[in-house]
Amino acid sequence: MIPVAIDERDDGVTVVSPAGRLTIGPALEELAEAVASAIRGDVPMVVMDLGRVTYVDSAALGEIVAARRRVLEAGGAFALARPRGKVRDLVELTRLGDLVTVRESLPEAVRAVRGAS
Repeated sequence: MIPVAIDERDDGVTVVSPAGRLTIGPALEELAEAVASAIRGDVPMVVMDLGRVTYVDSAALGEIVAARRRVLEAGGAFALARPRGKVRDLVELTRLGDLVTVRESLPEAVRAVRGAS
């Protein structure tokens, strides 16, 4: 399993930070659990920081979209931060940015979710 760090910040934003390869199986289960944990608050503001992710498969893209849906259904806001290299290329190729807010830095993504709530 890959590590998924969860940072519940003082400003009400939860940053979910997976690392390594996001592929079908235990890695995505851990990621889904981390997002579910972040949704338990009043108005969830969730940033998924992809800065330490080196690879995503189609199942991971599906989980990102599902995470966004779950956060929005809970009345919150969701954004992706810092996709790099091949992950960035896949985000652009699949036009994921048309559906999900994507920002180049963590502070920009935090501002995006705080402004959306």
